[in-house]
Amino acid sequence: MLNLIPSAILLGSNSRLFSGKLYSMYAPRIYLYDHSEQHNSGFPAIPRYLDKIEDYIDYITSRSAGANANDYFGLEKERHDDLRIRLNSEFYRVETRIMSVQPTPKEMVAMIEFFIGFLYKAILDGKTLRPLSSIREERMAVIHSGYDAKTHFDVSETARSQVHTAKQGLLDLGLGSEFIGILEQRLTNKTSPALYVSRLWDSKYNGNICQTVSEIIQHVWEKTKNNSPLL
Repeated sequence: MLNLIPSAILLGSNSRLFSGKLYSMYAPRIYLYDHSEQHNSGFPAIPRYLDKIEDYIDYITSRSAGANANDYFGLEKERHDDLRIRLNSEFYRVETRIMSVQPTPKEMVAMIEFFIGFLYKAILDGKTLRPLSSIREERMAVIHSGYDAKTHFDVSETARSQVHTAKQGLLDLGLGSEFIGILEQRLTNKTSPALYVSRLWDSKYNGNICQTVSEIIQHVWEKTKNNSPLL
């Protein structure tokens, strides 16, 4: 699993970091789901599905945390206002916590296919753990430079090789590889959810921060609603 850390950050990173410093200091305050600790994660705590950004506004203002706020940025951040998705079975449990960019189910399953396929093939072939110093170096390089990261090896090519290994593992398991192609597309496009949103900001920013934030939230929400991955 440690072997996959740099590649997982490269392909699935949803919080853009530079040298360990946050690119954006805005904390998430839109309440996507409730009851993250009560084993029903992923189900809205309201009777109808939120369809538009206006519905989110009504939802937020109906909560006690928004009673004393004058605008979005004045909302008090609660401990569990992030999204947590749990997949449980008698064999394994997968949990992810997303802070800045909400993934679609397809993106979630793509990462799960990546982990399961690679781990199975690595165990089957008796792959050894790479030196921890190399993994640490690659991890920091990816956090700092993303797809431009260069260490002793091309990190993008390492990720490509690991995705290929994962696909072989899925084949050996008799499982389909319907969603891991999303990660292959990200490698081809040299993008990740965080980079996607950063580029979206660069293309939409018109000097008005609040308007641009609203437009980006709406864009990502439309993608999420239609289960369309950020590529």
